Amino acid sequence: MLVLTLTSVPQIILNFQRQSTEGVSWLMFGMLLFGMSVMFIRSLATKADIVIRLNYGVGAFLTLLVNIQIFYFRFLA
Repeated sequence: MLVLTLTSVPQIILNFQRQSTEGVSWLMFGMLLFGMSVMFIRSLATKADIVIRLNYGVGAFLTLLVNIQIFYFRFLA
C-alpha cells in the first residue's frame, strides 16, 4: 500500500515545477481518487491497524492534491 500512496508524489512535484498539468489524464486520477477513497472509507469501517489507516489517509490526501492541481492549473491559472 505504501507504493500506491507514493505514486502521486512525483506527479505533484512535477506539476508544481511546470505550473501545468498538461498531459495528465483526468480519467486516471479520477479512478485513483475513487479507489483511494473507497479504501480509506473501508479502513475506517474496519478495526484496521493505525498504520493502515494512516497509509490510506495519506494516499487519499495526495490523490486529492493532484486533482486540485489539475482543476487549478487547467481552469484558474
